[in-house]
Amino acid sequence: MQRAVNPQTGEVLFLVNNQWVPPSQTATNPETGQSAYLVNNEWQIVDPIKKPEEPGFLERVTGFTSGQLAEAASPDLRRVADIGIGITQGIYTGVRGITDLFGADNPVSQVLNTSQEALSRLLSAQAEGNLQRMAEISKEAEDKGTLDQLFAGLKAIGAAPTETISQAFGTVIPLIAGGAIANLAKMGITGTGLTAGQTVGTQAAIGAGMGAGMAKGQIYEVVKEELIKEGVDERVAEERAMEAQSYGGQNLDQILLAGGLGAAASIGPLEKILTKLVIGQPIKQASQNIVRNMVQSGLVEAVPEAIQGAQEQVAKNLALQREGMDVPTFRGVVTQATIEGIAGGALGAGVGAVSAKTPPETPPPAEPTVTEPGAEPGSGATVTPVTVSEPGVTPPVTPEPPVSPESISFDITNIDTQILKEWNSLDENIKNRYRDKSLRENFKRK
Repeated sequence: MQRAVNPQTGEVLFLVNNQWVPPSQTATNPETGQSAYLVNNEWQIVDPIKKPEEPGFLERVTGFTSGQLAEAASPDLRRVADIGIGITQGIYTGVRGITDLFGADNPVSQVLNTSQEALSRLLSAQAEGNLQRMAEISKEAEDKGTLDQLFAGLKAIGAAPTETISQAFGTVIPLIAGGAIANLAKMGITGTGLTAGQTVGTQAAIGAGMGAGMAKGQIYEVVKEELIKEGVDERVAEERAMEAQSYGGQNLDQILLAGGLGAAASIGPLEKILTKLVIGQPIKQASQNIVRNMVQSGLVEAVPEAIQGAQEQVAKNLALQREGMDVPTFRGVVTQATIEGIAGGALGAGVGAVSAKTPPETPPPAEPTVTEPGAEPGSGATVTPVTVSEPGVTPPVTPEPPVSPESISFDITNIDTQILKEWNSLDENIKNRYRDKSLRENFKRK
């Protein structure tokens, strides 16, 4: 059946018996975007009109679409590129979380979202399949019991381990970059870098902002998406989603909680060690045992990440409940916590191994010393420091004071042959000074 659209009013008309008539009823499929028009007691299905996509950054620079570049790469190179793409997507996610503090879906956030979508088209077919399988596993288990969700989380991250961990690592980079930039800024102002405490405080502040912003963005997206599925007009759904993520809305408690958990998760061993490596601060070596360090750092990193992942899912579920939808509070919570906990633990274990291999700081060498003549090591005798001169430079010589006769005493019972000869060679007047018994009891040179 032929149809036409009035360009002025947007009204759709159908040709029936050589006459253009409007449909008596319309409907829309929220999943496919198709429109249905009831004309002459028959439903006419119309596919949505796709707008031509604007050329992305890569296409403007290289002249090739992202899909064409992906097809041209070799399989091995594409698998390596998948890791870099995952890290970059994680960076975009972290930065987008910070920008969403000023309102979800703001212009900067939209640009970052578009960039992430473009990067997704660069993924290899294997990576796309892994991520799709991971999403399917999580979706199937979201309304099941705790153990089923736990096993689903293990199975899900097993389906896409490289993709998940690389994206998780990417979200840490904005924290590290923030600490490094703050360190450089302080050096430029005061001449000294951040202390360890100041570095932790800076990263905690960034983590809090990132956590709160990511919660706002996720609440906006899930509310808008589910409202459209419920048949709500897209414009109305967007307005309600913006209200749901606002600071004056019903979900402020979850946004603040996400900020607090983000601050706690941002000061773990992963962020501390990598930031210290970047800005040149010494790393405190917990243990030279690599396995012990990996386990400790992995657990310390995994626990807050798992809690943060669980809270993110709870926040989305509560946001939907507050929009009047029948959604279980803990839908998919255990699965999400398992995935994020394992990803964080893997990264923490990695930096734990690095810190175990990092040699501890070497203390400055002790000043060379010599002991007084005749003193035994460890006897507590006075130690005289020795100045070591540069090659070719004659050190200053301090003349010894002249030895007076009064500084010499003798022990007659312990006189050896050489000393006896020296005694006999002394002038008789000098000898007379030592005739007193108290002087003859000790014979040693002071």
